[in-house]
Amino acid sequence: MRFTSLDEIEEHAASIKNYIAQSIEIEKSGKEIEFTKLDELEIPSELTEIFQQDTELQIAFESLTPGRQKAYLMFF
Repeated sequence: MRFTSLDEIEEHAASIKNYIAQSIEIEKSGKEIEFTKLDELEIPSELTEIFQQDTELQIAFESLTPGRQKAYLMFF
């Protein structure tokens, strides 16, 4: 959530309180998010083909941080 004024916060106060209550319950339950590691993601064949045609793109992609690479792979 992003707010730019106090009025917006007050307008959405019930929803905000609900989200906070849900977050507290999730935290108390001990649930954890299972993150996918970069090496567990498969590079789509279309992207591999493009890398073969454009090595500069592959170099640029590989120079990204692992988190940014993962985000792109998840998006593709």
